[in-house]
Amino acid sequence: MLFNSSCAAQNLQRLPPIFVQNTTCSAEAFSLGPGQRVVSFTYYEGLTYDTVYKRDYFAGVAVNAEAIARQLPRDFRMRCVCVISYDGET
Repeated sequence: MLFNSSCAAQNLQRLPPIFVQNTTCSAEAFSLGPGQRVVSFTYYEGLTYDTVYKRDYFAGVAVNAEAIARQLPRDFRMRCVCVISYDGET
């Protein structure tokens, strides 16, 4: 079942102000305001530059984006969060 956005909008009116620096959103995503409809994917466990590119780790991202575009209303956005380690650093 999809999230009931009208209920969420009513609840958002009760929240204190939120600033972009206190979120995980980009400035662009934050500027779109509350009540966004988002499908989110997170990739971070054990990823290194080599595993991402040699194994084509993100090949499924484009497939997911196409499926979202086909099956959900146009106002849905896809968000991907990824942390890749370079030489053992995150």
